[in-house]
Parts: sequence; structure tokens; C-alpha cells
Amino acid sequence: MEGSDKAVVGSKAVRAAAWGYAGSLAKVLIQLVAQAVLARILGPGEYGVFAIGLVVVSLSIFFADSGAGAALIQRATNEPEIISFAFGIQLLLGVVVTALIWLLAGPIAEFYREPRAEIIIRVLGLVVFITAASSVSASLLKRQLDFKTLQFGQVAGFFTGYILVGIPVALAGGGVWSLVFAWLVQALVTAAWWYRKVTHPLRPRFSSPGGKGLLNFGGATIVSNLSTWASSNVDKIVVGRVMSSASLGLYTVPFTLLGTVAAQILATLQPVLFSASSRFANDIGALRRSYLSVLESVALLLLPVFATVAVIPEVVLNGIYGPRWVDAASIMQAASVGMAFYTLGALGTPILWAMNRVKKEAVPQMFATLILLIVSIYLAQFSASNVAWGVAAVSLGRTIWVLRLVCQALDMNWKDALRALLPAAIAACLCAMAATAMANSLTVFDIQAVLVLGLVVICSALVLALAVLMMKGRILSPDLDSRVGSLIRRVYSR
Repeated sequence: MEGSDKAVVGSKAVRAAAWGYAGSLAKVLIQLVAQAVLARILGPGEYGVFAIGLVVVSLSIFFADSGAGAALIQRATNEPEIISFAFGIQLLLGVVVTALIWLLAGPIAEFYREPRAEIIIRVLGLVVFITAASSVSASLLKRQLDFKTLQFGQVAGFFTGYILVGIPVALAGGGVWSLVFAWLVQALVTAAWWYRKVTHPLRPRFSSPGGKGLLNFGGATIVSNLSTWASSNVDKIVVGRVMSSASLGLYTVPFTLLGTVAAQILATLQPVLFSASSRFANDIGALRRSYLSVLESVALLLLPVFATVAVIPEVVLNGIYGPRWVDAASIMQAASVGMAFYTLGALGTPILWAMNRVKKEAVPQMFATLILLIVSIYLAQFSASNVAWGVAAVSLGRTIWVLRLVCQALDMNWKDALRALLPAAIAACLCAMAATAMANSLTVFDIQAVLVLGLVVICSALVLALAVLMMKGRILSPDLDSRVGSLIRRVYSR
């Protein structure tokens, strides 16, 4: 790829990331508000029943995705015939997997010893078909780096589903169905918004000259995605089986809260990195600089957040979800540590995919899943909190393995990665100490839990900002230092 082409792709990637993060911020805010309101209304028991359906459907979505969408992103050109072929395969798999969900819903509910889950699983199966059918639209938008449309569609879906549908249904006494209807509406609105922009052919094809190559790449992608799903859900399966649905609700919500923040950042960043990196995958130097820059920036943004939550889990749970959820404090603490490790490891995925190392990336995923299954079964005998700490330990091991693969692929040593993480580590320690001091100082006052959480968040945010300013020109990399300087000038110019 010529230098001018790289500049164009790089410029599009920056704009895509900007729109992606703007949309991610909006989605995080909507989800946090919706989760807080719904959790206060429903309680752990209703959330636990929904969590059973969530585990089943999230797995089914991966089976309903042939990986053809990811292959469309990587291809140099996409003829109408190959797009129709990808759409046809997605429709076929969507129908098959949705039908299987309907057939297996009963046995799955019996496995969890929760009869209410049967109808929930069957209705949520419709989400699988909608997601499968919309994956081609999403992939074409990602390939064009049109994250403005992607994010608008997702924000519209979340707002319509959870704010306009989910909360009113919960207030009307709909119970767990408020979460089910919210997810269905969200999927429908998002799919319609995406298709309105790309309007690809709706006539499916089930054969194409380039179809074999599309499915070969997609097959490897499915293995990696399924491994990712398993490493994120096998612990929930064990907890749901060994304990009650209420215990599963308490276990799931901390991971959902922290996962919302991490997932929205990664859901934006991974496609942007994959789409842009695929265009010049042979330029190792450019990929290495891009990866280290992203690693430093994302770590500096997220690690202080996870560190703050880890030291004040009761304050976070009581402030957002109310006193009924404070029993999940120890789980929240472990989930914060585990999510920090998971996020750092996940940043290596798009780089390895862009370099056609999908199978290598899937190996640590599968191995981590096996270890996590064994650890979860053993630790579930004691408590859900022990399972959560087991997840954190396995996440650390997987992240070290993925970082090793990235270092090999990018001809990079460990010192480069550790140097990129140093600013985030310093900021995380400072934010954690500030949050602890602020939370402890407020215990002597009779203040509402929401206000306490707000004051602690403001304190940590100010400490993070001061830490970044102190590290500017000293510890930050030249790239991040330049971006921070540009941001400061922009703020002062206003």
C-alpha cells in the first residue's frame, strides 16, 4: 500500500475511532442508567433468570455467525454475488440455530433447575436470527470504516429498547420480560438502521466462486469467537448450575457493569484496528506503533476505572443498584481485577487477526476456557466470590500468553509493552488511593449512596487528569504526549 493510501486509511481510522468512542460513551451512559433502574426494580432473582437466557443466546449468536462478515472486511473487493452469498449463509445459520434454541430450551431450563427460563430462552432465540441477518450490513459498514452509522444504529437501538421499552415494562410489573423485550427491540432497531445505510441485496445466494475462501477465513474466526465466549461465560454456567438463579443474578451483574464499559471500548477499537491493519498487514513497524499507542491509551483510560471500582465495590453497588446488591461486593472486586487483565489481552486480537494468525490467537482462548471450567467447578463448592477470583487468575494467564504472541508477531520485546503500561499503572494506583480516602472520609456524613459515589468518581477523575498532566513530557510516549497536548490546547482555545 502506498504512503498516500496509508494516510487516507489512517485518517479514516481516526475518524472512525472518534465516532466509535462518541457512540460508545452514549451507549455506556444509556446502559448504566437502564441497568441501574431495572436492577433496582427487578432484583437479583429476575436478573438471574434473564442471565440464563443471556448465556444461551450469546453462545447461539456465535454459532449463527459463519464468520463471513469478518471475511468481507478483509477482502480487497466485494462483488454483489459474494455479498449475497454471505447474506444467504447468515440467514441459513440464523434459521437453523434459532430452531435449535426452541427445541433445546426445555432441557436447558432443566439443567439450570429454573422452569421460568424455558420460555425466556425461546423468545430470546429471535435475537439470534435478527443478529445473524444484520451481520452483513454491520461488516460492510466496518469495512468502510463508517462507524458513525454503526454507532448511531446501536445508540438508537439501546435507547429505544431499554429506555423506551424496558423501563416502562418493568415499572408496569413485567418482571424479567422487561429485559427480554428491551433486547428484542434493541436488535430490531439497530438492524433496521444499519440496513437503511448499506442496502445490500436481500436475495440470498448459497453458492459463489469466492465462497470457499470466505468460509475458510470465517471458520477460523468462529473458533476464536467461540473460545472468547466460553472464556467469558463458562463460570456463569457453573454458578447457575450449582447455585440459585438469585446467586447467578448477583454474580452476573458486577461482570455486566464492568463488561459494559470494557466491551463498548473494545467493540469500537477492535474493528477499527482490524479494518485499518488489514490494509497494511505487511508493514510490521506501522502495526507495532499502532498497537503500542492503542495499548497505552486504552490502559490509561480503563485501568484507573477498574482500580477505583476494586477498592470501593460496596460504594459502587449501593450507589448504582441499591442495597439489595451490596452482597455482590466481593464479586465486584474480583471482576474489576479480571476485567482489567481481559481488556489488555483483547487489544492483541485485531492485530493477530489482521496478520492472519487467527488460529494462533484461538489457542490461548481454548486453553484458558478449559482451565476456567476446571477452576470454576472446584471453586463453586465454596462461593461465587471464589469463582470470580478464579476468573481473574485465568484472565491474567491468558493475557500474558496473548501478549507473548503479539510480541512475536510484531518483533517486539516485553519491555515495549511494559513501558506502554507504566503510565496506566501509576494513574491506577493514585486513583485507587484517592477513591479509598474519599469514600472513608464520607462515612462520617449521612449522605445518599448515589451522592457518595458521584463525589468519589469526581475525585478519581480529577486525580487521573492531574496524573496525566504530571506524566506529560516525562513518562508518556511521544504519540500520547502529543495527543494530550493537542487536547489541552483545544480546551484552552475555547
